[in-house]
Amino acid sequence: MSGPEDFESPWYVLVVDDKEGVAEETAELLNRTLNADSPTQRILAVPEISFDEALATLRRGGVDLLVLDVIQQGTTTPELEGERRGIDVFNQVRSTRFLPIVFLTALPNEVTEYENPPFVHVVSKQADDFNHELTQRISECLDSPFPRISRELQNHIARVSRNFMIEFVEENWNYLSDSEGDIAHLLMRRLGVSFDNGGSPLDDKALNPPPPPGKVPPIRYYIVPPPDEYRMGDIVKLVDSTDPGEDDPSQWHVVMTPTCDFSNEKVDSVILVKCTPIGEFAEYKKWADTNSNSARKKLEQLLKSNPANGQQYRYYYLPKAWMLPDLIADLQQVLHIPFENLDRYEKQASIDSPYAESLSQQFNSYVGRIGTPDLDINLAINRMHS
Repeated sequence: MSGPEDFESPWYVLVVDDKEGVAEETAELLNRTLNADSPTQRILAVPEISFDEALATLRRGGVDLLVLDVIQQGTTTPELEGERRGIDVFNQVRSTRFLPIVFLTALPNEVTEYENPPFVHVVSKQADDFNHELTQRISECLDSPFPRISRELQNHIARVSRNFMIEFVEENWNYLSDSEGDIAHLLMRRLGVSFDNGGSPLDDKALNPPPPPGKVPPIRYYIVPPPDEYRMGDIVKLVDSTDPGEDDPSQWHVVMTPTCDFSNEKVDSVILVKCTPIGEFAEYKKWADTNSNSARKKLEQLLKSNPANGQQYRYYYLPKAWMLPDLIADLQQVLHIPFENLDRYEKQASIDSPYAESLSQQFNSYVGRIGTPDLDINLAINRMHS
């Protein structure tokens, strides 16, 4: 959890304009106006006239928002001849890190295609009151959760890395001095574990609203976008030329092949389990039609893999989130396909830990179960009185 010093730091706004007077006046305007309007949310706007120096500053980190000019092609400045500096900086920044950006330019049409509030804004210098619009757009960026989440994420990584190096590497240097690769591996794993507790290592102020204690929003069931590498728990959708369409329930599947088989390149055949949209189930249809308490209870039983009129543990519920509909994985409907045929499927998300492990355990238990006749409980109880 962050210390209070992390939030007392002002938001660092870098103002880039090739005209020194404009850069300084804009930075002064932002410092005066935004700090007066919001005394609890301070900013520090800094002018910069060199696009190259701006890139160097951005690479060093610590910038929370970028105000960026665009220089016209054919400029008389020799080192910028034929370039649209500003767009070049924008593309370089976006290729390496996330940062809210506000274009402040006399050439708004040059950058309209990049506008995507609250992440990217375009403010025209030709507008009658562009100063007011600029402060409004910057306020929107800083009021959004993204700068705080980005800063908190960097703070968290720095804290874990610092503790790892001081408390582990320094203390065990005699054993680790020849193990550079191992140190890097252990640090990456330590960082990974720091995010694996099911909650959030980021300050709760970055989450609006924070989830109730002990409850998990559906989106946290998944890793999105999914990793490039295949893994057990990947949710895939048939999308090739034979795609039956959005309404066909046969298109959704979840990968059940163990992740280690993919990483060790041992996969010839891939195990898929069919996932059916919840709307196909009678329990859902009955509840949707009647909205009765009895129908709701039967739907709840289905979602908990204990259907009223079906096999226990046959189904595994995957809640609606991201681009996924509400799905039920049917562990009885198993499909084996050649590994190369996975190209016909597009990965939509990956089930996150520990839910992927829970699904794997339920799948193995269901497939490997031993069927026995039901015990005559009534007879057993009656005999207790004899």
